[in-house]
Amino acid sequence: MPAMIKSGTIGGFYCGGVFLLLLAGCGQGIRPTVTAPERTAYKEKMGISANYPGIGLRRSIAMESDPSNWFVMEGRGQFLQGAWNGGARLVFSRMYWRTTALYAGFEGNYFKVPGGVSTMHGEGFELFIGAEKYIIPRLSAQFDIGPAYIYTHASRGDLPGQGFLDCLMFVADFSITYYFWLK
Repeated sequence: MPAMIKSGTIGGFYCGGVFLLLLAGCGQGIRPTVTAPERTAYKEKMGISANYPGIGLRRSIAMESDPSNWFVMEGRGQFLQGAWNGGARLVFSRMYWRTTALYAGFEGNYFKVPGGVSTMHGEGFELFIGAEKYIIPRLSAQFDIGPAYIYTHASRGDLPGQGFLDCLMFVADFSITYYFWLK
């Protein structure tokens, strides 16, 4: 699962500041829907994304009816100190300004965290909204936030199912994507 918000920070970054940074450079204020030619010239694109502490493979497909609308599929993996997380995202994205798209989506994850006495594993499901800011046509930064439902199971040795925990929390995610394939 991406970084969790604690007291308004994500790994030392103020959430509001990161979101404003993404929207900076959109031009003179909010503009009506204008799609940049370099974004709508492609029908498909594929990229590799980096987020702390992992990577993802992202594929975007423009919708036939309106090329400023994109359907995005992304697979992600994160690894840190023996813990790992794998998941998939489905996103609907719409270009609103020359270099900024707003999006909404769903993410599902499976994770495993080894411990000294027990091992914890579980599933996470998140709904999110966010923004993607294109720095150049092939490079973009994304920030999203949303509620996530986390369900964990704890096991000790060979005795599975000794405990569980479920909770609802807000999750924020920041990633950078390089689109290496444009069609």
